[in-house]
Amino acid sequence: MLVFDALDGSFRNIKLRPRQLGCAVCGDDPTVRELIDYQLFCGSGVCDKIPDKHVLQDSDRISVQDYKQIIDSQTAHVLVDVREEVELNICHLPNSFYLPMSRLDDETLITALRSLVDKVNVPGPKTEDGCLPVYVLCLRGNRSQDAVVFLKEKLKDKNIKLQDIRGGLKAWKKDVDSLIPEY
Repeated sequence: MLVFDALDGSFRNIKLRPRQLGCAVCGDDPTVRELIDYQLFCGSGVCDKIPDKHVLQDSDRISVQDYKQIIDSQTAHVLVDVREEVELNICHLPNSFYLPMSRLDDETLITALRSLVDKVNVPGPKTEDGCLPVYVLCLRGNRSQDAVVFLKEKLKDKNIKLQDIRGGLKAWKKDVDSLIPEY
């Protein structure tokens, strides 16, 4: 699919995956037979030109390239994905803990995250101050900033360093892995 942005005067190619027999829309036995509200489905507005938020200090953010190095070095850490379920079903990074923004204050999920932090927080490479790194990811790096602020309060008793992944999955696709689906 070719997308033209008249404002920027740019073109973008989006590779669509082939028809899947079990797909809810185009499969042999479709269950989705009518259009749904776009904002409800994507969790964002129809305009993808949403301005970037600047909630956190630079020290509370990490680039996708730096996060890729952390994965490659197998440094102990926790990745929290705060996108909604429909977004997660499109694509996600491996080994991420799913905590959608809409359920950020769900104590059951917070307790599960606390348990995961305790499980991962074993001896091994950590940040310079000895804290376990916890990275928060969303599509563009806006919701994840809000989540970092919220989780810092909820997890203040844990020996962790919470950081947002700057630019989210859009930056990951652009700078690290161009093969992940874009939406």
